[in-house]
Amino acid sequence: MNSISSRDPVLLSLKDEVATLTINRPRKQNALNLRTIDTLLLMLRALEVDGDVKALIIEGTGEHFCAGEDRDGNAASGGMPSDGFRQAAEELVTALRLFPKLVICKVRGSAHGLGLELVAAADIAIATKEATFAAAAPSDGAAPLSLATFNALLSPKKAAGFVFAGDVMGAAEAERIGLLTRLVDAAELDAHVEAVARRAVGRYAPDLGRWKQLGQQIQSRKGAQLPPAPRTPRPARTAPPARAAASRPSRLESDGRPLVMESMPLDE
Repeated sequence: MNSISSRDPVLLSLKDEVATLTINRPRKQNALNLRTIDTLLLMLRALEVDGDVKALIIEGTGEHFCAGEDRDGNAASGGMPSDGFRQAAEELVTALRLFPKLVICKVRGSAHGLGLELVAAADIAIATKEATFAAAAPSDGAAPLSLATFNALLSPKKAAGFVFAGDVMGAAEAERIGLLTRLVDAAELDAHVEAVARRAVGRYAPDLGRWKQLGQQIQSRKGAQLPPAPRTPRPARTAPPARAAASRPSRLESDGRPLVMESMPLDE
């Protein structure tokens, strides 16, 4: 496959069995509109069946990976994202998660909104130490995806801070919570990602897609509620020991000697 026109919203190149998709909207900080998402989906489907491709790198042109959603042309009446954009965003993230070859995100600058979801969906994510991460706003088409992502990585309260209060996460925190695989210096990013992709090609297996799906199934089961622990049976109650039979005092005869009587239990 050869690179397509630089005027296109996504560039595609292939080198040594590694494909690279480059989001090519630097003036918009590589924010995604519907046309860009549709282009990415078409290319993913083509690369999925291309036997010459064994690994995929996703990056952005210029200083940013992807600043999220480009609202121009995406909003329906009332300023909310169209249903078509929401559906396309979900389809893109799902296609990336299920892509049957290794997916590596190369992140510099901002990965916000839907850009954050691309990072979360990748198998490996390598970023510069200056990269930033933020969830989509509740009014954006990717907001439900962002809420699900942060709920899986953080406590509900921390997740709410990112989704509803607009908190921005630094690269060090993103690596700590598991959103990123590794941090590198900006000058080393290209060479490091290329080396990782090259090693992945050497370890490629035709059934990698099946193994990825199996791993995702195992991961999803980790969040399932565990069955309650078996209750320890209480020891059987034993009957209380029988009380000793108490005898009534003997009556005395007139001379003070005890009158012999048969003892009778008090509780009879």
